[in-house]
Amino acid sequence: MENPFIYGEVVTGKNLCGREDETKELLRDIRNSQKVLLFSPRRYGKTSLLKDIFINLNKKEFFTIYVDLYPALNESDFIKLLAKAFSSGITAPLYKTLNVLKDTFKHLASRLSFTINKEGNIEFDISLEKHDISPVLVDLLEGINSYITKNGKKGVIVFDEFQQVNYFEKDKVEKELRSQMQSQRNICYIFSGSKKHLLMDMFANPNRPFYKSTKHFQLDKLKSKDIFRFIKTKFQDTDIEIKDDLINKVIDISECHPFYFQYICHEMWEMSFLNGKVADEYLERSVDRIMERETSSYDNIWSLLSLKQKKTLIALSKILPQEKIFSNNFITKYNIGPVSTLQRVLNGLVKKELIDKVNNNYEILDIIFKKWIQRIY
Repeated sequence: MENPFIYGEVVTGKNLCGREDETKELLRDIRNSQKVLLFSPRRYGKTSLLKDIFINLNKKEFFTIYVDLYPALNESDFIKLLAKAFSSGITAPLYKTLNVLKDTFKHLASRLSFTINKEGNIEFDISLEKHDISPVLVDLLEGINSYITKNGKKGVIVFDEFQQVNYFEKDKVEKELRSQMQSQRNICYIFSGSKKHLLMDMFANPNRPFYKSTKHFQLDKLKSKDIFRFIKTKFQDTDIEIKDDLINKVIDISECHPFYFQYICHEMWEMSFLNGKVADEYLERSVDRIMERETSSYDNIWSLLSLKQKKTLIALSKILPQEKIFSNNFITKYNIGPVSTLQRVLNGLVKKELIDKVNNNYEILDIIFKKWIQRIY
């Protein structure tokens, strides 16, 4: 029997917990060809949500393009990944797909060479000089729009890990994308990413091309009622008994984090599937097991932090709901002032993706890392 709690990979359908409201809102945005910036901390399930929506879109009505930009190091990589994602959406024999690419892209076609891999898929090799980037990118974006329109469909283009564009040498991609998408009323663009500080600089900075060009959609933690129902159902479906109060403890200890509630339940299920019952002590044992696996990683992270960063993380690991990090009492209690220094330290920890600003306060993103700090200090 397979463990029904899946973590660390993309999940869809019955393996995706909650997100009904988010799905409905994004579907409305897609139908309205809205331009959307979707962001959240890592491991909140952005990719799973988007892939689940793609699976359920009517392919007769929508042409979907999903581009994972994580491997992109420059503009040439961006063009290659977008062209490959477009070609994979063409449901036609291989020779027709090649003809579509040649007919659709005038500038790009002369720079493309094709090989067919063992799986029978097209592999691109694009020869580009620096002066080719802008005209070829315009050709690609205009060609995609033309193809979608010609086929009487609406388009959905997702750029996942879009913050990678921020590392490109020039801002040609940002400028050309902004220019093209302004005039494309039949395509929904979704820019998804996890590095909030980089994305906010790209989309909220008046000096950047994407300033005020998209709707901002922040993906939050899961609702506790959705997690409760999901956990209850998964254990019941595999004939394992779990008490309601233990489910609530999982919700509390995981802080409704999409990744960590699945990870904890995965471990609890492994301990329970032979005897058909989740014992109370399995929760703490599961957290201990996860922490033990991550200890070397946490040790490495901790060794690279400054003393002020360590003191600030210790303070954040112990902060109470009613406490405010910039209050005099809190700063004095943990000796993490003055305020100007504390703000610089917090900004540095945000850039390291160790904390995030939530409702005018700051939280440690990795809840197991937080518990690791609490146990040591």
